[in-house]
Amino acid sequence: MGDNTWADNASKTLADMIDSLNIDGIDIHYSKVDASIPPDAFAHAVGNLIKDLKEKQVIQIASISPTPTLDAYYNKLYDDHKDIIDFVNYRFYDLDVTPATVVDLKKAIKDVKTKYQSAKLLVGNKTNDNSKGKILDDVFFKTYIQMSFQLHGIFGWSADESPNTFQFENDAQEELKKIK
Repeated sequence: MGDNTWADNASKTLADMIDSLNIDGIDIHYSKVDASIPPDAFAHAVGNLIKDLKEKQVIQIASISPTPTLDAYYNKLYDDHKDIIDFVNYRFYDLDVTPATVVDLKKAIKDVKTKYQSAKLLVGNKTNDNSKGKILDDVFFKTYIQMSFQLHGIFGWSADESPNTFQFENDAQEELKKIK
């Protein structure tokens, strides 16, 4: 990842996909990064990819989706490239301990805001009620409403795991209407 070969190849591949799908943004959402890759190399390669796609006007929006286990990588990426990263979609459902109360989730959000200062933060939760790490909807939405003036939105992971009723997604729409 240290040179630009990976970023150049990824940029060409993604540009073709993005064009064919007619989308305007990407989300950098790694679940694992090889431990032999230093955070600097990750930040350089992924940052160059985002920069290239934006400069070529392939995308308008770029977001990153950090987790606690990958914070060293994502924090370096954000610190080095915050000028081209539009949103931080933090995966709160991947915390070591799932927040059980509004107080717990507020503390976790404040900790993340400290790590990713000045970021447009989106708070993430899982859509499937039976998933490991899923924050109770009541806790999630109450916290978001109470902190909405400090946050830039929410996201759910993932619709393909969501029950057929898409309850989380529907509830999210209703909760967001309340704060407009």
